[in-house]
Amino acid sequence: MFTSVTLKNFRCFGDFNIGSLERVNLITGKNNVGKTALLEGIFLLTGANNPELAVRLAGWRGMAVVTEETMTTLFREMNTEETVELSGVDDAGARRYLRVSSGIPETFQLAGTEEPKTQTVTPPGGAGATFVPPHEYRFDYGNDGLNSSRATAVMVSGKDMQIRPGALETSVMSTFFPAKGLVYPWIIAEHFSRMQRERREEEAIQALKILEPRLIGFKILSVGGAPVVYGD
Repeated sequence: MFTSVTLKNFRCFGDFNIGSLERVNLITGKNNVGKTALLEGIFLLTGANNPELAVRLAGWRGMAVVTEETMTTLFREMNTEETVELSGVDDAGARRYLRVSSGIPETFQLAGTEEPKTQTVTPPGGAGATFVPPHEYRFDYGNDGLNSSRATAVMVSGKDMQIRPGALETSVMSTFFPAKGLVYPWIIAEHFSRMQRERREEEAIQALKILEPRLIGFKILSVGGAPVVYGD
């Protein structure tokens, strides 16, 4: 059981620490302040050597298609030049951590091929062909016992994700329950788009201000291959 957790450069958090955790904890706050992100960070921290958990979180947030944003949304303001660091101290005083960073992989494998390719490989179809360079997301897990391991998720051609698990086992058991009754983002986007076409967006804004008084307006954007309603 964690007694304290620290999140750095994760989602909406720059440097956040929560301590004095007990077996049962009640997390409260206004909309869009990071309550779900806090739980997601703890969930990732307990799942040593399993980058696929990040894919699950994206799916629970409505990103049905695996894209670059599946990983970049883990980083604060999607700034992948900064390293995400999640850490927790358990009731025995032991600390474990997860660091997520990004870069160019030394090797990768193209879909439909059998052998890994080096980063200097000629783009498929010849030197003049369109080619999206692969990107690697490194999940470095460790603990105070000096045990450490790296797992990776490599995005090839902007759509093919190759996950390579690490070897460090975790002794922390966890279960994440996403919000019940999840409405797919394209359904929400369709409702908001219709209101915009009918010039009724001000009605939606005033209604949403009951939940979030700071709201100024909203836009329909594409994230992870799915339409998402963004509030300003």
